Amino acid sequence: QKSSWDISGNLDIAANADLDSLPIDRAIAVASKNKELLSLKGEANFKGKFRGQNLLSAPLAPGNLNVIGNLKLADFAVNRIVFEPVMTGLVKVVTGEELAINLQGKRDRIAAELEPCTSDRCRFPYLPTFLAIRQGEETKNPIIATGKRTGEVFALDVQNFPIALLNVTPATRFGIQGAVAGDLTGDLNVNLFNLATVGNIKIA
Repeated sequence: QKSSWDISGNLDIAANADLDSLPIDRAIAVASKNKELLSLKGEANFKGKFRGQNLLSAPLAPGNLNVIGNLKLADFAVNRIVFEPVMTGLVKVVTGEELAINLQGKRDRIAAELEPCTSDRCRFPYLPTFLAIRQGEETKNPIIATGKRTGEVFALDVQNFPIALLNVTPATRFGIQGAVAGDLTGDLNVNLFNLATVGNIKIA
């Protein structure tokens, strides 16, 4: 006979983290076999609420896991990309419904939205619907990436975007070791179900 008990809960969250000390970069390096793929710097402060239900029997079922709150990043940097000293905004994670982040400074922005994929053709559990990354727009070489999903296709426009952040690792049979380096500029249309990609790009 199946047990009828489960775990649910509601919590207020207040957390601070030094991104330098978190093992995120090491985990990605191990997964990609590239020691220099990603380096995170800065401090993160999150204040929000956690609500969970059926955490033993179905934690990832739609609506069963909710984390919603405000995230503040101070002196945030990814590799050589240094964002404004303070970036703040909403983070929302609702399983089976929506994953979203929208951080802004005075000019810079990091925003993305994903929704669950319900098709039997899904390659990923969630699909991007929106992306906006803007850094240093008033500088000589601003980094910009904007994207929007229409049907099965995600249209992406990029300017001076570091390829290393995309975790592009060529096949070793071509004699290329590690990740491709350089900055990407152009437009791409990616089919999220078969990953067919067309567009015009330039790597510098």
